[in-house]
Amino acid sequence: MQDSVKINYYQGSLAEVLQVKAAIPEFQRENTEQILQERLAGKTRLILLASHNKQPIAYKLGYQRDSHEFYSWLGGVVPAYRQQGIASCLLEQQEAWS
Repeated sequence: MQDSVKINYYQGSLAEVLQVKAAIPEFQRENTEQILQERLAGKTRLILLASHNKQPIAYKLGYQRDSHEFYSWLGGVVPAYRQQGIASCLLEQQEAWS
């Protein structure tokens, strides 16, 4: 991986989260879109994604527990893109949002 890789950050979808999770070998596949939807039902949520060449490569998912607490729930980075500060950047964006 080169240092000049252009990473784009944006708010995305649960489908994109599942796409990234499928590319992370150490993650279990138990969280289907339906399970994630059920957990997030009625909650204010934030789904942050990072992409390279229009392909999602990392995510950070969290939701508002109440008016004073935001829960940073799930996150991950595809192995080929690790150790580049992507997860830290997603966390910083999440903290700025909540």
